[in-house]
Amino acid sequence: MSASRRRPGTGTSSTWSGCSCSCPSTGGEPDALTRTRYPRVSPLAAALKCRCPRCGEGRLYKGFLSVSDRCEVCGLALARGDSGDGPAVFLTFILGFTVVPVALWVAMSVDWPLWLHAVVWTVVILGLALGMLRPAKAYLMALQFRHRASEYDIPETPESRADPRN
Repeated sequence: MSASRRRPGTGTSSTWSGCSCSCPSTGGEPDALTRTRYPRVSPLAAALKCRCPRCGEGRLYKGFLSVSDRCEVCGLALARGDSGDGPAVFLTFILGFTVVPVALWVAMSVDWPLWLHAVVWTVVILGLALGMLRPAKAYLMALQFRHRASEYDIPETPESRADPRN
């Protein structure tokens, strides 16, 4: 069947968003997974509280950066989300862009010994990086859930229960 003869909302002739991978062309509807039972949670709000991206209530982490297997409130398979190295890379760029000019300005303004600069800026950068890493990872996971919620709700198989990364 040619693209011009397909019924609206299917295949490459979808006009819902002009994309063949839009929700009507793939058989679903926008936010079908999140709209059914749970209120829409802001990714930023969920990230700042380090809470579940679907319900906004369950704890996201079981350790410092270890993601919980499931949300204790809504049962979302949190272990399926993967932020990779994104949070560390973003924080490296953000902290480098903001802290280095301040460090240069302080170095030009005051006459500290070199060892003091090394100690102060190491503590500042480590403190900021470790303090911002959890919310940054939570934000990327919340954005991943917002835009690809179907990856979190794949039905479990015996193999996926053994390895939460599947």
